[in-house]
Amino acid sequence: MKGDKLNDLDREDSRHNRSSGIGSSRSGEQRYDGDGYDYDGLPGQVPPIVRDREGKKRRGRYRDVTGDSDARMEDGIDNDGSRWTRGNLRKMRQEKADASALRCTLKDLKDIDPLDYLAKYCIINPERLPHYERSYLNVARATEDSINMEQLDFALKAVNYDLITDSEMDYIDHILELRGRRSLNFKLFCCVAALSERVVGLEPMVKNLINQLNCSAMDYKLKKCKELFYLLEAQDTDNDGGVVTASSLGIELHAGGLTKEHEVYVVEHLDKQKNGLIEFLDYLVYVPLFVEIHDSICGNPLEFSRTK
Repeated sequence: MKGDKLNDLDREDSRHNRSSGIGSSRSGEQRYDGDGYDYDGLPGQVPPIVRDREGKKRRGRYRDVTGDSDARMEDGIDNDGSRWTRGNLRKMRQEKADASALRCTLKDLKDIDPLDYLAKYCIINPERLPHYERSYLNVARATEDSINMEQLDFALKAVNYDLITDSEMDYIDHILELRGRRSLNFKLFCCVAALSERVVGLEPMVKNLINQLNCSAMDYKLKKCKELFYLLEAQDTDNDGGVVTASSLGIELHAGGLTKEHEVYVVEHLDKQKNGLIEFLDYLVYVPLFVEIHDSICGNPLEFSRTK
């Protein structure tokens, strides 16, 4: 009878050890210290029954690997008991930090005013300033230091010698989000005037895209194109603000489905100075082309010629 009870106890201990993962590869190392075996165990896990040197049964011990999450991970043990190397830990923490920073960056990008951003970084050609000033003063009231939106339309037509169309004016209004403004000072007007001259001087293909663009329906896409520039600029730590590298934009265009030929075509037209940098003013002019390319890819994703 006594032997049966001992056998039952052994079987119970064996079942307990198996259910606890003891004795398997999941349980960690067993180390004999003279009094019993030590185990790398999880919080709340019951140690197995072991025998000491005299053959007597006793409850084993777990090494203390408890504590906060970071301490356990420094010891190479995650909360679920899995093993980590310090390289894994550093990589995971860096990925978490990068993701958190990206979320903050994306949130900040939504609040950027494109005209204020343009005014901060745009370098106006000094030779054009006298012409801008004359057009500005022709519509500005003598007692005020700003012009309203109605006066802006007349001033832009004067800057471009009436060559700018209503559709192109509407595009400038939407891409710079001017509808939320009541007036512009001379500095802001110069930025708008410089953009209008770039639009009027575009090649016929892109001008045709602008004149056919339904800006009200495309507001969301226009905004996302601007946010792409802001994001690329924020990630670039090697250059001053207000520019992105042609290579980084090329990568985004390629990821969007463009062929190498079309990618080179777009980048070459944007890189006016041929220095590998793209300014925000030039980028804004070609946003309709990005929208057209995106719509073309979405409309026929299996078409690789991109001849449109």
